[in-house]
Amino acid sequence: MNPGDPLDTLKPLRPPPAIDGWPPAPGWWLLALVAGLTLLALAWFLLHRWRRRAYLRRARQELAGLRQRLADDPAALTAACNALLKRVALVRYPRRQTAALAGDAWIRFLNATAPGDPFPADGGRLPYAPTPAAADAAAFCAAAERWLRAQGRGERHR
Repeated sequence: MNPGDPLDTLKPLRPPPAIDGWPPAPGWWLLALVAGLTLLALAWFLLHRWRRRAYLRRARQELAGLRQRLADDPAALTAACNALLKRVALVRYPRRQTAALAGDAWIRFLNATAPGDPFPADGGRLPYAPTPAAADAAAFCAAAERWLRAQGRGERHR
């Protein structure tokens, strides 16, 4: 017997079947489930946060409206801005901490709950003054806007 070359007797190699991508392995299903739940939790958190801060958005809109409507009456403007700040503070902070504050104690509270002390230290009587200057009223409203923005960022200064 003449065996010849044994490799000549082999049949050609068959390529393996193509690897199918579907259905994925169980690990991919688990990863997709975790990613989906994470996205749902993030969406819920952001929606909840957006709804929870709706009062601040409305307060900023109301402040802008007050500044336009009462620009020619500084006394009414400062009183209205002060009332708006009080309403927001009653929602954001405990009532027992904010309800009885007035004058200098009220201004100290506002400065303590916002960075940079937006209100002048001697401005405690300004919201109650019968004839404040127009510049003082505009400055008070600008400080009120800065305070509202700080509340939206969740900052508590001191």
